[in-house]
Amino acid sequence: MSDITMCKTPDCPVRSTCLRHEASGTKPSPGQDIFNPEAGESGCAAYVERRAA
Repeated sequence: MSDITMCKTPDCPVRSTCLRHEASGTKPSPGQDIFNPEAGESGCAAYVERRAA
């Protein structure tokens, strides 16, 4: 997988389906960039859908 900036926003409503959030099963690489965007009711502009393998 390519290196993407990961998200650590704990209360995002779409974290379980977002490729950027560890709650979806994506594991960050050591030293990978992490950010905490503002999440609204439907997530945020950085949302990337995680597709089933």
